Amino acid sequence: MTDVRDLFVVPAGDEKMFDNLVKKLKPAGKDECWYWSAAINPRHKRPMFWFKREWLAAARAVMYFKQGYLTPGMHVCHDPVKCNNKACVNPFHLREDTPSANTYDLVTSGNHNMKRKTHCPKGHEYTEDNIYKYNNKRHCRTCIKEKGKQRKKK
Repeated sequence: MTDVRDLFVVPAGDEKMFDNLVKKLKPAGKDECWYWSAAINPRHKRPMFWFKREWLAAARAVMYFKQGYLTPGMHVCHDPVKCNNKACVNPFHLREDTPSANTYDLVTSGNHNMKRKTHCPKGHEYTEDNIYKYNNKRHCRTCIKEKGKQRKKK
């Protein structure tokens, strides 16, 4: 593989920040995941980078140096065909896309936080027989039945 620095565009004035980013990359092949050797957000387990006086997902910083800019309103997404690893910072696995396309990728790959929920807030299992969909959301039939019974008692 060529020098990692050859893969990036470094805007004027950002050289020191770029050098700091490169020190934290663990590059591998073009098709392999690149890992991050620095801060990981403990809540959502994503690599983080101190970028222009604020913490930013490292994937966004990598995309900034890949393109030389970040498009306002766009998300930095992992390509679900090449990589489904939120810890990866390989610039070949990243792309900018709309928020709705990012959500679609999360849902279809099984990584959306709502899709991982297997039970309603009251503990009833989400099964095909126990849910109905309304406004693109899942609702628990058992909870609805229990609410109806409580109303009838009053």
